[in-house]
Amino acid sequence: MKKGNSISRQRKLAEDKLRESQELFRAIVENVGDLVAVLDIDGRRIYNSPSYGPLFREDDIRPGSNSFLEVHPEDRERIKEIFRRTVATGVGERAEFQFVLKDGSIRHMESDGQAIRGADGKVSKVVVVSRDITALKLLESKLREMAATDFLTGLANRRHFLARLEQELSRIHRLDEHCASVLMLDADHFKKVNDTFGHATGDNVLRHLAVLMQGALRNIDTVGRVGGEEFAVILPGADLPA
Repeated sequence: MKKGNSISRQRKLAEDKLRESQELFRAIVENVGDLVAVLDIDGRRIYNSPSYGPLFREDDIRPGSNSFLEVHPEDRERIKEIFRRTVATGVGERAEFQFVLKDGSIRHMESDGQAIRGADGKVSKVVVVSRDITALKLLESKLREMAATDFLTGLANRRHFLARLEQELSRIHRLDEHCASVLMLDADHFKKVNDTFGHATGDNVLRHLAVLMQGALRNIDTVGRVGGEEFAVILPGADLPA
């Protein structure tokens, strides 16, 4: 076999293998819900998966466009810095950030970057796979709210109130001119209400008291239910009269 024919055959095999790899890559990324982007070392777009199409304007995600523009301004510089580190070190990082979609809505995303090296061993591209975690973030927020809220009145529960009190005490110790007051309140003869009218009525009384207190307080104040019919209020900046 002639040397030229052998080289041609090897080249054709390499081209076929490359074509097969490219087709496999496209088959995968075009059939997943995640957002897949291939970026150059400056963060310009080389390729986007079709899943980008419904979310962003076509001009904003065209090849050569700046991939950081759809990142929320609050997160943009942080994400740029993570991308620069990936290019410099070749080590991808996981990051959370917010996307601003073409309709102006905001989605919470989680992304993983993977550096791709060229023949010279230097990073030439970065593949970024992003997934929508908005529902997860909403669930986490709801769970945190539930953990801090009294189920009956909607006020801060005892644990959350005491945590807020610790924060306020730390502020007082840290800032010489800062002061605060704490009010302790309870509903007189509450046991008699329960015994006479039933626990459902007692619950309604507690809910009504919570509404009255919230309506009379400032946004910076914290009111909590710390016992059965016992309430407490933190009033930042309030001091006893001299």
